[in-house]
Amino acid sequence: MTFVPITDEEINVDSPITQVLMTKYRDNINAIGLRGVAAPKILGVAYNRQVFTSSGTWTKPSNAATGDLVMVWGIGGGGSGAKDANGANAKGGYGGSGAIYRIEDIDTLAATLAVTIGSGASANAAGAGSAGGSTSIGSSGSPGYVVFNGGAGGNIFSGDITAVTYNMVSYSNHLSANATTSISNSGLSSEWGGGTGGNGGGAGFGGYSQNAGHGGKGNATGNGESGAFPGGGGGGVDTDGGGNGGAGGAGYMVVYSIKEG
Repeated sequence: MTFVPITDEEINVDSPITQVLMTKYRDNINAIGLRGVAAPKILGVAYNRQVFTSSGTWTKPSNAATGDLVMVWGIGGGGSGAKDANGANAKGGYGGSGAIYRIEDIDTLAATLAVTIGSGASANAAGAGSAGGSTSIGSSGSPGYVVFNGGAGGNIFSGDITAVTYNMVSYSNHLSANATTSISNSGLSSEWGGGTGGNGGGAGFGGYSQNAGHGGKGNATGNGESGAFPGGGGGGVDTDGGGNGGAGGAGYMVVYSIKEG
C-alpha cells in the first residue's frame, strides 16, 4: 500500500468529486493505518505493552517498523526505614526513582534486552536502613540502556523533628519527579518515584506518590509500615524496643511500543 499525495487543485472548491479522488482518500487512510510507503506516521495507542514485576527479557515486537517509539516507564526498589538507637530519631526510607524515558526509533534497539527489576530493601532490624535495588533495561553502553535508581535507606539523626518544608527531586534520565511537603514527620511525596517513608514517631505518615507506591508510615513502638509497590520507601521506627524499620516496595517496569510520526 502506497500513500499518494492529493494536490491542491484536486480539493479546490470548484473541482469535481471524482472516483480517482475518492480512491486516493480511501487508499491513503489504509496506507496510514498499515504504515504504507511514504505514509505519515500518526501517534496512536501502543501496539505492544510488556510488563515486568520481576527480572526478565524485553522482546522487540514482530510487527515493529522503522520510526516506532519505545517508551520505558520504570521504578527502582524502595529503601527501608531506619530503626531508632540511643534516643535518636529514625527516618523513613526513600522511594525508588521513577521516570518515563523515550527512545526515538525502535530500530536502534537489539531484538532482545535484559530487564532487571530492583528489589525493595528488606525490613531493617537496627540502625540506618538499606538502599533498594536499581531497575534497568539493556546493558551499559548499548542503545536503549536506562537505569532507575533504588531509593536510599533512612538514616538516624539527633534532635526533635519539627515542621519543615522538604523539596526532593527524584529522577532518572530525562523526567524528574518533584515533590514537596510541609507536614511534620511525614515522608516526601512524588509524582513518578515511589513515596518516601515517614519518620518514626507520633506523626509518622508516608509520602504520597501519584504514579508509584506510597511510602510507609513511621511507628513509635512497633514495625514501620512497608513501602507500597512499586518502589515505596519503608517507614522508620522511633523506639529502642521491638519493631523493625519498614521494608521498601519492589521495583517495576512497563515498556510500550508506539506508532508515531
